[in-house]
Amino acid sequence: DYWNEAIRRDPSDMRTNTALGVLAYTQARYADAEAHLRKAAARVTADYTSPKDPESLYYLGLTLQAQGKRSEAADWLHKAAWSQAWRAGASFALA
Repeated sequence: DYWNEAIRRDPSDMRTNTALGVLAYTQARYADAEAHLRKAAARVTADYTSPKDPESLYYLGLTLQAQGKRSEAADWLHKAAWSQAWRAGASFALA
């Protein structure tokens, strides 16, 4: 209920869409995860080429990989790898 209310108030909120996307990813609901993570990625990259928190970019890359969209997944994982915090995970996923 909390997340649904947050989405109702701001449908493009980065934190809420990331949380819902990660939850959907862990439950193997990849279409739902992709939709939420694309909204989060659009918000986080709107003003920055290298966002401060690329968590949504990393999980979007993993979601796309799980769906067999490897080329697009690689693009998002490379963007996530610019952050020190997500570099190891993104590099591992790219390998």
